[in-house]
Amino acid sequence: MQFAIAEKHFTACAHSLRLHLSQVSVHQFYFIKTKKNKMNSPIIFNLLLVLHICGIAVAIGMTVANFIAYKQFWKLYAISKDQGVLAFRGVTKFNLFGMLSLFLVILTGIGMLWLIHWYFAELFWFKIKMTMVLLLFINGFTFGRINNVKLAKLISEKETPGPLPDNIEKLKRNLQIFQSTQLILFLIAIIMVVFKFT
Repeated sequence: MQFAIAEKHFTACAHSLRLHLSQVSVHQFYFIKTKKNKMNSPIIFNLLLVLHICGIAVAIGMTVANFIAYKQFWKLYAISKDQGVLAFRGVTKFNLFGMLSLFLVILTGIGMLWLIHWYFAELFWFKIKMTMVLLLFINGFTFGRINNVKLAKLISEKETPGPLPDNIEKLKRNLQIFQSTQLILFLIAIIMVVFKFT
């Protein structure tokens, strides 16, 4: 009789423990499991998570602002070179902040992965998300930066506003492709995070 009662009690405790663990998030589980390791601190993880989210928000905001600012730049430059150059300086600042925020996203992402022993690195959706973030950084630092430098040089050489020469029109198309690509990559990364496809 006592054995049966003890068995029921043990079963109930095991069920309760499984229920509790199912409610604990992945990173909390790893912190509980490795609580003796001072580096695996939930405070550090949460701080990195806040910086990671802020970096993503700033990067997306700068990309959208950059897209709008470029449209305004082309309109202004066709009317007044001075206004166009002034607008272009604002665009370059957007690019700088966007690249720095992406760099922050990558660093904080690696930091969080290290704290939870690279658990998320094994998940399909996370691999796709990090691939998109890396592509955003590489695309911005290469294709975007190169075309921006060329555009800055060309508009400084052109003395009067008016119809844009063919080489600037080509750069305009390239930058439109670049901005559209950045927005699509961000969209894919967000979809991966929200739906967590396996």
